[in-house]
Amino acid sequence: MTGADTRLLARADDLLGGRTRLPPALAARAAAWFGRSALESIVVGRLKEHGIDATKATMRSRLACLRVVDPLFGEAAGLIWAGLTRCCHHHAFEMSPSAAEIQSYLKALRDGY
Repeated sequence: MTGADTRLLARADDLLGGRTRLPPALAARAAAWFGRSALESIVVGRLKEHGIDATKATMRSRLACLRVVDPLFGEAAGLIWAGLTRCCHHHAFEMSPSAAEIQSYLKALRDGY
């Protein structure tokens, strides 16, 4: 994990911990964005470790490649990415993602890394 990834996750923690001026529902959604950005960076880094330059590939393509070269982390990353993406793009007729839900994805990301 790079310093930038760590800063993104720390920012997500600040948002979920109420250390910003955003309302809780907006803070949770913003935290999901920060967490997803960190995960996307981590995936690119993992692929580079295996000699794969996927900087121009879609995230779905990156995750498919990651599942081949690092199956356990690749599968976990795919599930976390899908969950965070759902939290980022929830619809008006759905409940906002809870801070606990997003924290569970961020914890899984930290544990899986």
